[in-house]
Amino acid sequence: MVVMRSTGFLAWKLTEFARSKRWCCPHPVHSADAKTPSKKAAAHTLLVKGAPEAVLLRCSQAMLADGSVVKMDDAMRKAIIVKVETEYNSNKEALRCLAHAFKEGVDINDKRLGDPSKFKDIESDLVLVGIAGILDPPRVEVKAAIEKCKSAGIRVIVITGDNQKTAEAICRMIGVFGAKEQLKGKSFTGAEFHAMSEKQRISAVCKASLFSRTEPIHKQEIVKCRDRKSTRL
Repeated sequence: MVVMRSTGFLAWKLTEFARSKRWCCPHPVHSADAKTPSKKAAAHTLLVKGAPEAVLLRCSQAMLADGSVVKMDDAMRKAIIVKVETEYNSNKEALRCLAHAFKEGVDINDKRLGDPSKFKDIESDLVLVGIAGILDPPRVEVKAAIEKCKSAGIRVIVITGDNQKTAEAICRMIGVFGAKEQLKGKSFTGAEFHAMSEKQRISAVCKASLFSRTEPIHKQEIVKCRDRKSTRL
């Protein structure tokens, strides 16, 4: 990614996606082809993308269709999340959504840019631009493979980093869940699973077929609970 300045181009490096924050953004960095900016010309625009629920928490404003910018309050934030989950994540296409935001006036000489633990201090007071939906349907052969597993007595559990609503919609597509099946006790997020007692975790692993928004630590916990019960998966 690059950002244009009046004196030319400045190269940017990309902050890698971190599961703990669930977004990433490009940060400025000097390169051999870029002119070294002076402190007077150090302000640039920060671009951010990531999970809508995570990025929205960092936004204090939103850009409307006409280009105007308005203040974002909790009601607006909630309305956007509801729309994403009910119309984009849960429909037949089960879109994987990314929120996009920016922040102007970032000083590329700010020492916090070199310290990952300080990124959240800079990646705040963002302006939401919009939500992009990515269509990534399951392969056509997956549903038949799920059916074969079931007929062979193998229970299928899906563990994914996807949004819960998106993951549930996809699981219905591939036959892990029925089209009208009630999912209470059968679908949990990684955070929900992590907050359970050990007894509750073992029960969840025995009954649930989907764990979404999971991190590596959640996957380890799920496998450990499965091993304790010797569940055949």
